[in-house]
Amino acid sequence: MSKIILYLLLSAIFISSTFSQEVPRNRKEFLKKEIEKANSFIQDDEIKQYKYQQMSMSAFAFYRATAHLYYKDLSTGTINIPSEWKNEANISTWLNGDFHLQNIGFLDNQTAIFFDLNDFDESYIGPFYWDTIRFIVSLFLIQEQVSFDFSDEEMQEACSLFLKEYQDTLSLVEGNGKEKYTELNKENISGFILDTFKSLVKNKSNAKLLKKWTLTTQNQRFFDFSNGDLKKMEAGETYEIKGAFSTYLKDIGNFYGKNPDYFRIKDMASRLYSGLGSLGVKKYYALIEGPSSELDDDVLLEIKESRSSNILQATQESITFKYNAQRIKAAYQNMRTRIDPHVGVLTSMKKSYFITKISPWKDGYEPADFKSKGNLFSFLQHSAQALAYAHSRSDEDKPSSNIPYSFEFQAVNAIKKWPSAKTTMIELAQKYAKQVIIDFELFKEILVENDLK
Repeated sequence: MSKIILYLLLSAIFISSTFSQEVPRNRKEFLKKEIEKANSFIQDDEIKQYKYQQMSMSAFAFYRATAHLYYKDLSTGTINIPSEWKNEANISTWLNGDFHLQNIGFLDNQTAIFFDLNDFDESYIGPFYWDTIRFIVSLFLIQEQVSFDFSDEEMQEACSLFLKEYQDTLSLVEGNGKEKYTELNKENISGFILDTFKSLVKNKSNAKLLKKWTLTTQNQRFFDFSNGDLKKMEAGETYEIKGAFSTYLKDIGNFYGKNPDYFRIKDMASRLYSGLGSLGVKKYYALIEGPSSELDDDVLLEIKESRSSNILQATQESITFKYNAQRIKAAYQNMRTRIDPHVGVLTSMKKSYFITKISPWKDGYEPADFKSKGNLFSFLQHSAQALAYAHSRSDEDKPSSNIPYSFEFQAVNAIKKWPSAKTTMIELAQKYAKQVIIDFELFKEILVENDLK
């Protein structure tokens, strides 16, 4: 018996007595059905089993990979949102959709490095508290993984800090449009987050990014296929992407004027084992010429297959997009102050793909990166600010957003009106975190039983 199977077998025997929630008799079958359905698009059984193995590493990893369960449980009332919240008008906005501690961090927009939401695969319109609750659930799930003694009292303090900072930031921008031009960059970050920024500036660059993924021979740059995270594309994949590349160029327009060869594709590769929630979707890297014929300013693009948002299970919104990649681009446009000009949509006869430039300064946080309460609280403060800015940008400030009202005004009034709003969000998150841990244990039982397709 392998060590992994033995570990799963032993851990599946015990579901922690700390959690008193009753497990519904059919919850295990429900999990099996929903997880199989959510991953049925993955045709490569080896990749699917690798994903399941990664999901079995921790409750937090399981949570990252199962946004579909979160929205299913919202739709069925397993997450018991108060009725007055559900009936409140005009509190919806563009959501991140999968907001947890690893979907926020640093990246750049051609002109500056900033701290912001970094993954919009699940984005769609819904009530703001879906994002705040999902984030706080992830906070409860990493309590044992941070690199300091994180007490239950400090956990409650951390959750309160996040929600208070979120509300205060909405109040700060209410009625003045400040959110339209405010980014969290070196001018307005501090503490642990500023320290990370300084480290990124010092230690990362486009040259180092290119060195990680490519090599040069005879004044030519190619992908380095000795890197285990890359493999050569199949002929059909290359034909599909190159054949439809003109749809991407048409979508982004001409921003590269001086060099007509800017988007000349020099090489392409399949990206392996990337992410967790999206693990299994097709993802490719393209090496393009960039601003000049010099090798050191080559640019890397990520070309990622777009799938339907799990938010659609729970929302009543009915904004339609012909392609899912268009929905993701709309989220970028609505939730950001400025959008990188490389951001665009590629459409083939089979699928749609969302394309972004790979930022040399993209960086996020693992739970173990938080060495002290101060580290984590700095991260939570800035994360709450980033979320509030993103939510408030996505309203009447941008007519294309389909939000015809002042979101921040409506949301702040709702939070003030609802009895114990922030306390209730924390209680809902804590209760659901306990459910996630139970689900995680049931998932490991299903794996041990080898009963997951």
